[in-house]
Amino acid sequence: MKFTRLIFIFSGFAFWAAAGSVQAEDKSEIPPGMEILKVGETKILIPKGTKITKKAAQLVLEPPEQFWSRRVEEMEEEIARLKEETERMKADIEKLKEAVSQKDNKSIILK
Repeated sequence: MKFTRLIFIFSGFAFWAAAGSVQAEDKSEIPPGMEILKVGETKILIPKGTKITKKAAQLVLEPPEQFWSRRVEEMEEEIARLKEETERMKADIEKLKEAVSQKDNKSIILK
């Protein structure tokens, strides 16, 4: 009876470990936006950029709510930076247009 219970527990643990780990070594099998975290012999598929902290002997993954709120905040900062850069580029283009038109006017006058 104890042996049967031990086999049942072991097979359940083996199934859980296989279901929760990544068996793929090939990078083409990793979905976009995901990465493999290797913990000992176990590989876990997690979203890229997930913060991981170590508490005693445990690895604690960042909760999904915190992950997504942090990612949205990072994206908003990136969008604001890109908007500023776009405005600077537009101003530079206008300056170049003015310089070209002034040069064209000067060349027309010289002819």
